[in-house]
Amino acid sequence: MIKVKHPLEEMNINQEIFVQSVSENDRNFHELLFSYGNAVYIYHSLEIEPTLVDYGEWLEGLSNSIREDMKNRGFENCKKIL
Repeated sequence: MIKVKHPLEEMNINQEIFVQSVSENDRNFHELLFSYGNAVYIYHSLEIEPTLVDYGEWLEGLSNSIREDMKNRGFENCKKIL
């Protein structure tokens, strides 16, 4: 399993203490849960500026009625929605 560490060392220590405190049967579950949560935390802390390519891909994933509305609003107005 890939173990994703939290960017804050204090959190890594707290997570490790917790994992060591649970039964062996529950350890894999909690290790996976922390790894997933840490990856999500890192992802959401990234500063990403949407591009026109991102906008186009995002529009493709929308239903037709919503897509048309978002196209009418335009890229600049939809940046916050992305």
